[in-house]
Amino acid sequence: MGRMVVGLTALVLLVTASAAVVVPAAGSRTAVAARAPQPRLLVLTLRDLPESLPAFEQVESYLDDNARAARDTGGSVAEFAALGRLTGYHRSFDAKPERVSSEKTLVPSFVHHVESQANLYRSPAHARARFRAQIAGPLPRGARLVVPTTRVGDEMIALRNTAPNPYLDRTLDNVFVISWRQGPVTAWLLVVGMKALVTLPDAIALARKQERRIEEALR
Repeated sequence: MGRMVVGLTALVLLVTASAAVVVPAAGSRTAVAARAPQPRLLVLTLRDLPESLPAFEQVESYLDDNARAARDTGGSVAEFAALGRLTGYHRSFDAKPERVSSEKTLVPSFVHHVESQANLYRSPAHARARFRAQIAGPLPRGARLVVPTTRVGDEMIALRNTAPNPYLDRTLDNVFVISWRQGPVTAWLLVVGMKALVTLPDAIALARKQERRIEEALR
């Protein structure tokens, strides 16, 4: 998980310790694809990100299988297997300041940090149970539920928080966490950018790109 933005570790936990309204969507999947998709196809890639100056770069890209998930959370492989989790994948991206001359540094002024995660389960029922368990707790301090006009997946939550911009003094970022279930997949997307410019629809637009990737991978 990327660590370039101060406090992101706690903010990412919004997707695993949150109370939120579950928004059902029409056309939920009822069957798992006959052949499990490649996990890396379930998350965003560099070409999915908005144009940025300076340009985005990929920070992390790794298979988040049950062994790694157990190490990262202090759980066990057996516990994740009992939940029906097969595997997962994670990518993160940063747009970092770029010095263009001795007197000038180009600082990202829109979205500057994105994390994309997907978890594949044995069935939609396993994914549904896990998704609903993850959103059963209280909201962390400072976070609030936001309701987008566009749905993502079969059921979803969207949360917003703020954090100091790591590159500009006295500037706040919006931090959006979009979490959803899509058939046998649960996914979350973290989008961080300047509060004055980055809005919920910007985060949802990226989530819809990941939703389409998952849809294609599950065919």
